[in-house]
Amino acid sequence: MTSVNSEVNPKLVFAKWFACAVTTVPAIVLCVLYAVFGLPVLKTLAVTFVVVAFNCDARILLGWLVPKIAPHVNFERGCFRIKPFEKKIFEVLRVRSWKNHMPTYLPGAFNPFDRSLAEVRFNMLTAECVHMSCALVSYVPMFLIFVFGCPVVFIMTSVAGSLIDLMFVTVQRFNRSRLEKII
Repeated sequence: MTSVNSEVNPKLVFAKWFACAVTTVPAIVLCVLYAVFGLPVLKTLAVTFVVVAFNCDARILLGWLVPKIAPHVNFERGCFRIKPFEKKIFEVLRVRSWKNHMPTYLPGAFNPFDRSLAEVRFNMLTAECVHMSCALVSYVPMFLIFVFGCPVVFIMTSVAGSLIDLMFVTVQRFNRSRLEKII
């Protein structure tokens, strides 16, 4: 089965890893400066950069790792099956009206004119796993409340990051529910 990341542009790979360096290095430097000097402004900057760096790095890492694991996952298990009640949730959320406005990292991976329907379904399941993993990992920075304090900041950024990823999960499940009627 073709993985979602099978045709990744080398420029995109460089840009992702460059983004990691741009966010992670300042986060480390600011944490060290805050530990040495203890200034409130350094704490604010350190917290901001740590959260941004973590969210950026985690999404890049999971976007690389999950597609490598996906061929070994049994997607026929219960948690991957579309449940009957989800159709009502899709209607309440009006997914059909906003799903086409969401960005797609590799649009060709989901194009039924370029791929078999089985490949498109596999890519949808893989993307769903990536975003679900990112949604769960979004809550890891909350453990930094014990280091930095600032619970409101960590809770708000964790919930916001998780909800953004859950929007992508919802779109994948909505589209897959329609695709599985065809297959």
